[in-house]
Amino acid sequence: MSQFFDFGRSSGRFFSKVFVSCFLLPALLAATVIAVAVTATACAGESGVSGISSETLEPGQVKDTLHVRVSARHPIKTLDIFVYRDRPTKPLETYVRVEGSAVPGIPSESGDRIVAAVANSPAEFNLEALRSFDSIELLSMDYRLEDPAAPVMSGVLASASDTVDLPLTPLLCPILLVSVENALDTLAEDVTVTLRQVNSRAEIFRSDGFRPTETVDTPQEAAHPEMMKARLPCDVGCYVQYPGLTLYGYPNDSQAVLGIPQTELVLDCSVGGVRHSTVVPVHPLRRGETAAIGLRIE
Repeated sequence: MSQFFDFGRSSGRFFSKVFVSCFLLPALLAATVIAVAVTATACAGESGVSGISSETLEPGQVKDTLHVRVSARHPIKTLDIFVYRDRPTKPLETYVRVEGSAVPGIPSESGDRIVAAVANSPAEFNLEALRSFDSIELLSMDYRLEDPAAPVMSGVLASASDTVDLPLTPLLCPILLVSVENALDTLAEDVTVTLRQVNSRAEIFRSDGFRPTETVDTPQEAAHPEMMKARLPCDVGCYVQYPGLTLYGYPNDSQAVLGIPQTELVLDCSVGGVRHSTVVPVHPLRRGETAAIGLRIE
């Protein structure tokens, strides 16, 4: 079955609920694009730009140059930049895709703009479906396609300046296992930790208010199973272990109420030859923040 990006629910600041079909080709799963609109053609040039669209500018109109500088705490393999005019219809003015994080000067009319950037997208975007900023706000990413070594990151900024500094934030939420304590009288052996009920999809440009409608429950569902499961380097006896292992969830900061799944961390071990499990909720998971967890086997 083909995997693809889709558009999720609108946030409180959306005033449009237009459904736009924007499919992407997940390179990790080698799925097939189902095109419902014309996809931008790639045209690599000396600047490293793989695609430019400036359809809102009149032919022969003098263009200024926009300089975008991005910053991120993870490697950037590819970078997609969308420049929208900041007026009521918020039309797409210019789009560029580059390899790496160095962005050449972007043709753009001076004035109010909304600059949106996505790093490490698994495939190209359908520009025909993203002609309005209201559409791009609804883009969502599938957790199962993420790569923790180069996660999907994004940032958006409204500015009239010709130089924009844009920080990028990943969707992946690190879950750091700080300590494991054994309160039993028997050695805990073959210890593993696994995430379950991970939010499966998150809007790329949303900053908070993530509410899962579907979850990922087994590492085998993910392109990178190590995001969800790890083995402790040693058994846990009378001394507290500090493994420093990191797993990765997806944002889930909705109110913890009945019917809303919470991400859980499950510790499995063998105690006296009998399998033993400890389950703790990991909630809330906020975008851009690390959750530190301590476990106690009892």
